[in-house]
Amino acid sequence: MKFFIDSKPNNPWQAETVQYRVTDHYIEFEIPSNHYRMVLYLIPRDRASALVATCWDTVFDQEPANLNEEKTCKMIFETCPNLAHLLTNGICDRYREGALLNLEDFDAGEAKWFLTSIVDNLDFRSLEHLLNEQVHQVISQIMHQSFELLNELYEKQPAIFDIVTHRIGNTINLGFVADAVVR
Repeated sequence: MKFFIDSKPNNPWQAETVQYRVTDHYIEFEIPSNHYRMVLYLIPRDRASALVATCWDTVFDQEPANLNEEKTCKMIFETCPNLAHLLTNGICDRYREGALLNLEDFDAGEAKWFLTSIVDNLDFRSLEHLLNEQVHQVISQIMHQSFELLNELYEKQPAIFDIVTHRIGNTINLGFVADAVVR
């Protein structure tokens, strides 16, 4: 599964088009923008619910240098309230308001971090039935929370943000981050 920001340029014929790909385990959406493509996933949980998620790869697996687990937790709660809130929601199974979860990447067969929310009462008969107003609202929520978290890491945790920039490529113009958070 792809990191949630893809800095590869859009093909001219795809510049305005949301692309999607259906697999056995999820539906992948690529949403184009001027500077990047955002990748989101709809991951079915059961016959009527799914997680809407962005993939953060293994960004949160690495502790900053010279910090033990207790100091890392204290530092995160003091400097990154969004990250702390999302981690807490994941631990407490509060997915609806956004949560960071460590889930299996079905493609790679390894654990990766996902910023997620849950959508209930879904109709999986077709993509048209599936993409209702509720799903659109949760997609907007996850996109916004992803950019808020990215901005928080940029401002408060440069070591973690450096890991992110290696995932999305150093060539991407990160000036869009502040604009995206404001939206």
